[in-house]
This record gives sequence, C-alpha cells and structure tokens, in this order.
Amino acid sequence: MVAPRLGVVNGLRGVAILAVIWHHFGRVAPTWRAPVVAGWPLPWASFLTNGWLGVNLFFMLSGLVLYLPYAQGTRTLEEPHAIRDFYRRRAQRLLPLYYVSLVVVWIFLVHPTLDAGGLEEVGLVTTLTFVFTKAHFAPRFNSAFWSLGIEVWVSVLFPVLIVGGKRLGARRLLLYVALLALAVRCAGVAIPAFARPHNPYLNPLKDSALGRLDDFVVGMVIAELVVARSWLEARRARWLAPLGLLALWTGCALWDLRATGHLPKAITPFLDIVVDAGLFAITCAAIASRGLLHRLLSSRLLQVPGKMCYSLYVWQGIVLRALIHPGYGLADVALFGVLLAALSATTYRYIEFRHERDWRALFRGS
Repeated sequence: MVAPRLGVVNGLRGVAILAVIWHHFGRVAPTWRAPVVAGWPLPWASFLTNGWLGVNLFFMLSGLVLYLPYAQGTRTLEEPHAIRDFYRRRAQRLLPLYYVSLVVVWIFLVHPTLDAGGLEEVGLVTTLTFVFTKAHFAPRFNSAFWSLGIEVWVSVLFPVLIVGGKRLGARRLLLYVALLALAVRCAGVAIPAFARPHNPYLNPLKDSALGRLDDFVVGMVIAELVVARSWLEARRARWLAPLGLLALWTGCALWDLRATGHLPKAITPFLDIVVDAGLFAITCAAIASRGLLHRLLSSRLLQVPGKMCYSLYVWQGIVLRALIHPGYGLADVALFGVLLAALSATTYRYIEFRHERDWRALFRGS
C-alpha cells in the first residue's frame, strides 16, 4: 500500500525541478524577477521569486527515498557488504550522468586552461571536492552543481544517518542534526570569509553538506511516518497542506526581505527551518491525500519531469546560458524548452536508466 501512494514523490520532484528552472530563468531574464515597490518586495510574488528552494525539497525527498527501505526493514546495514552495496548503488545513480555532462561541457562550451588555476578547477570538479572550496563552490561551467556535490557527500555520510535513525529514531536524530546544521549555518553567516555579496542565498559553509544535513533527515522522519501509516491517514493530515503552504510562503517572504536588505543577515540560518517545516507538511499531506492534491501530483504532467529531474537539473543551466539572454523572445523560449527536453530525455533514457528494457515505462507515471 505504501509504494503506490509514494508515486506522488515523482510529482513533488516535478514541482521542484520546474521551480528551479523558473528561478534560473529569472536570473537570466530580469523581467521575470520579483516586483518591488519603493524598495520592498511584494508579498504576493514570494512563491514566484524563490524557486531555488526546490533544492530543499530535492534534499528532503532524497532522505525519504534513501531511508524508506531501512525504515520498512526490507534492507539493513547488518548484511554482509551492505554499506559497500549502498555506495555502489549511489555511485551508479549519480556519477555516470555527472561525468558525461563534464565531458560534454568541456568539449563544446568550456575549454579549461592549462595554467595552475585551470588545472586546479579541473581537479576539484573531477573529484567532486569543489564543494569544500569558496572559489569553486558553484562551478563556473555549471553553478547548479553545488547541490549535486552536496548530494554526493551526504550520500557518503548517509550510512551513519541510517544507523542513527534506527537506534535513536529519525525524530530524535533530527533534533541533534538540526542543532548541528544550525550551528554550521550560523558560522557560515558570521564568518566574513564565506560571504558571497553577489549571491545572498548561497554560502560555501552555510550550504555545505553539514549545513544542509537536516534537510535530508527531515525526509527520514517522513519515511518513518510513511511506515507508521496511521499517522498519515487522510483525515488527520488534511490540515497539513494549508499550514504547509502558509509556512512555505512565510519562508519565501522572509527570504525576499533578506535578499533586499530589509532583514539582517543574522536571520539567514533560521530561514531554512521555516521553509523545511512548510515542505515537510506539504509532503506529508501529499502522501496522505487521496483527493485533489494526490491526483495533481500523480498526473503525468508532473510525474514525468519529476522522474527526469536529474537530467533536467544537469542540463538546464547549460542550455539556458547558451540560448537565453535579457532580450529573449518567444522563439528563444521555445528552442530552450525543446532542446532541454530532448537532451534530458536522451540522457535520462540512455545514461540514467541505460539498463531499463521497457523504455516506455520511463515516460509514464508510477
């Protein structure tokens, strides 16, 4: 009964990737940015101006999906070679497309120089250690890769989280991890060396693997609730969707005020808590729902981009930079959509799921 209801996870991923693409489009085409009156962002636009928070949802859903089989007991770390098999599965899932995209970008778009700086960047990106530096935290060839780097390094830590979740329970684990992550984010904001004045959202320490670790553990808590089932009955969870939307909107509005300088930077480490609370409630409501929300998220329109989200995420920044500029027109937008869809569908089919025999199932909902 659990698996079919988790089909909405694809739909949630679809919402997340469309939000991220929307946000990056807005950064290239200024006319899509937040409307501001007398220097103040308009509250009604807050959902439209913070699509980058789709990354929080990606992290949360990763924690949910990775921990679910362990919460169900269908997989354990006590079996021989269990940890090795976990790393093998994660490497097979994340690394092939990453390295293919590197080769494509380096051949056709970026030609790394052979000086010391160029070789350093190549080495950092090839080893996925760029997330441990300030200068290359968001690589110049594809700045969106910072979150993929975080996904990889949290995957390295994840067996520890699994053990903690099984021994302490995911909810108690979340308390400890949330305190650690908050301390890391506070340090990232307080230490001037990590500031990125041109980007008030992203910070190499605040958004490091440890600073974002609580996003993943929130997903682990949802996995425990899915296994418990009774807590996520539709009648009990009915109120979660409106409360979640309210919390998410509040977080978005606070980020707008922070980005425009109306709130001090000291509030920044706490904003993820507000956003995650909203995403947690919305995700729980979506899984529990048997009504309109369930039908919406289970639609093919959202599930297919959700299933393709990794390929879409890898290519969207590259295609966007190549085709869209401040004076873009409808033809540019159409070409962007067609090329992104075609390129993503190709790598989704032939790299991400190259061993899948029934390719048609890849482009259907669950």
